[in-house]
Amino acid sequence: MIRVEHVSKQYEKAERKALNDISFELGDGEMLGLIGQNGAGKSTLLKILCKFIRADEGDVFVDGESILHRDNSLSRVGILLEPVYFPYLSAWENLAFYLNVHGRPSELSEIDPMLELVGLQKNRDQKPTEFSFGMKQRLGLAQALLGKPRVLVLDEPFVGLDPTGVKELIGILKKKVAEEGMQAIISSHQLYELNEVCERMLVLYNGELVFDGIPAFVPEITLDLDHPYEGELGERYPVTVENGGMRIIVAESDPDQMLKEVLAHYRIKNVASRGSALERFFEEERS
Repeated sequence: MIRVEHVSKQYEKAERKALNDISFELGDGEMLGLIGQNGAGKSTLLKILCKFIRADEGDVFVDGESILHRDNSLSRVGILLEPVYFPYLSAWENLAFYLNVHGRPSELSEIDPMLELVGLQKNRDQKPTEFSFGMKQRLGLAQALLGKPRVLVLDEPFVGLDPTGVKELIGILKKKVAEEGMQAIISSHQLYELNEVCERMLVLYNGELVFDGIPAFVPEITLDLDHPYEGELGERYPVTVENGGMRIIVAESDPDQMLKEVLAHYRIKNVASRGSALERFFEEERS
């Protein structure tokens, strides 16, 4: 289990804290999505989890042991934040160098199966300088997954991947987490892709944890009616009434049937679609 307790961080000369008293837990086999607007504190949190920077306050525990206050505490944490490769080494050699530097030469036999898993086996002898951005992301994922890590920390893993690559990556993550019971924290701006792998989400805003749970990821239809809504849809649809009853918002779970029922009672003056509450969090300025 990962347990983050009261983690705070303020950069020098910054007016506010990059993170303010962040706490959450993550259980075995759970994948957690980390979202927020630019500057919300996502990268700072991930860098603290990976010991790239120090927290001013708080601690992080993996299986009950602090990782911030002891050496060699990331030996079973797979990290994809800012992949750095040696341009004169092949893909295989880069992964071998990573394992040898971390004192894990016994795991060299895992490299080829891992390259096969991420779709790079045919490119094993090529140098990363010949790779597209998406291929570099795949190589970074292979490095993060080597050695059966207990924890995965991934920053924007879907960037640079085409739709097929995204689908394959989602499949890989689901398979590895389910089979090995690892825990994953995944930060991304690509909400639909993130929602495919993570049921639970953390939302950061200006360094504060403003949401921790399972969000309603449902687009909505807005209907302007010719007279005030009087409740004819009953409890079959999650209707929200706005503007004195002249506008209703209905989730698009079954829009055709819903519209038929509305038209039995009202003339619809206007129909508009808007994103889910999660999407609107990024589109609207918070007051």
